[in-house]
Amino acid sequence: MEAIARGAPDERSRKEPTPTEALLEFLEAAVHRILASRRLYPLAVFERRKKYEIPTHMCRHPDVNEWVVQALRAAQPFVESGEAEHIALVILDSDTNDVLESHGFRLGHVSSKPLSDVEYAAVALGFRNCLIKMGAANALMPPLPDSATFTLRVCTKPEADPNPNPNPNPNPNADANPDAHL
Repeated sequence: MEAIARGAPDERSRKEPTPTEALLEFLEAAVHRILASRRLYPLAVFERRKKYEIPTHMCRHPDVNEWVVQALRAAQPFVESGEAEHIALVILDSDTNDVLESHGFRLGHVSSKPLSDVEYAAVALGFRNCLIKMGAANALMPPLPDSATFTLRVCTKPEADPNPNPNPNPNPNADANPDAHL
């Protein structure tokens, strides 16, 4: 998941990732793409990187990168257990807390079996196509107000365990509102 944050080349850093690992790596790239394209931070704090053989943006600020990684790590147990229905990057008006936009990713069953090279190539192609479509869609959207902020939300199935994480101190920032002005 942290491969894009560390500036790793556009290759799998592990042999045979699980579908959850591949999904979370994609979500990390997607979150950064949304943050850049919706101008939630100045474009100057982003750099262009390649992911899935296409150029995308990655925030250079370590606090933003850490927040994204930690939020996705907090979501991981829900994805692995099959309890997550979708994950959304929600853009809010910080003055009113009204939802301005929600960029959601609906999840189906995510296997725990490692992906073969052929399976990973097919999944990566799907992720690539999604990032391309996101870029086109975001270009057509109106600008956000200066008061816009964001959070990452994991929406679970009604019967989901509210705390599937075996860690007794789960990340309290999984649905945090990163108001830090970077």
